Amino acid sequence: MLASEQTGQELHHEIEELVHEELEKDNFPGAVIYVGKGESTVFLEAYGHKTEENGKGEMTRDTIFDLASLTKPVATATAVLHLVEEGKIQLGAPVGRYLPEFAREGKEGVQVNHLLSHTSGLPAYMNAQNIKEKYGSPCPDELPEEIYALSLNNEPGEEMTYSCLGYIVLGELVKEVSGLDLAEYTDKHLWKPLQMIDTSFNPSSGSHDRIAPTQIIDGEPLVGLVHDPLARLMDGVSGNAGLFSTAEDLARYIRTIFNNGIYDNTPVLSESSVFFLTNEQIKGRSYGFDVRSSFSWIEGDHAPTQTFSHSGYTGTSLVIDPENE
Repeated sequence: MLASEQTGQELHHEIEELVHEELEKDNFPGAVIYVGKGESTVFLEAYGHKTEENGKGEMTRDTIFDLASLTKPVATATAVLHLVEEGKIQLGAPVGRYLPEFAREGKEGVQVNHLLSHTSGLPAYMNAQNIKEKYGSPCPDELPEEIYALSLNNEPGEEMTYSCLGYIVLGELVKEVSGLDLAEYTDKHLWKPLQMIDTSFNPSSGSHDRIAPTQIIDGEPLVGLVHDPLARLMDGVSGNAGLFSTAEDLARYIRTIFNNGIYDNTPVLSESSVFFLTNEQIKGRSYGFDVRSSFSWIEGDHAPTQTFSHSGYTGTSLVIDPENE
């Protein structure tokens, strides 16, 4: 049954039953679940604990999560499309127009839209440990150079290969054309206008007591430091991962998408940016979200065809159904 067809009480019961079942199986220590419809919050609840380590720290509705790959659509793709609106980037332009050092080893034909849709031909990932041993950590200047030196696995536009490397390049593209790194650009043009007060790269130490750890390293929980190894080499500001946020902040972002880029009567994104972000463009991908590729399994079997989504390695996910808001 779709959420739109359920009463709040039915939805509450169904979610509670499912989450408690998973908690009892120790499939995760805790969760925050948000369901919204239009401008309304239908359901928002926290369960369990932030970490399974001795059940420390109850999960709360305002828990901050390492969003992992949700960074790609919410921060990186949105920032790139905002720069397209401003005329500073063209979607069909070769990446080398903006990052000349990228255009080598057969990558001259890679366009910005190929990176956004994971159809550039770049590999999915690279060995972070090798780069760390070579340059030390962090090495935000050297890691992009390692990517620029790579060859393609296939011709641009030919295949969809989900690539963290492509989105790291997009983060560098934002920095090159705007003069601001991805953290600065998104804070100025997205998080502040959208009043997403708990959303940032490299969250301040003052918020660490609200952050859910992602793993235990040498007996200590990893809190406030990005989990993704390549994003860590990028000093926490990377196009593929590194954004931290809450369920309610993400709801503000999605409501702005539903409202054609307008938040509180203020235009934050253009209608064309919203269209490119949320509708299939190449090989089942939009320019940011997944629509109908093999990654869209998280949408379930009954999602309307216009549904779009994205997941993150740390256990985060967004599923958005425009038809039912």
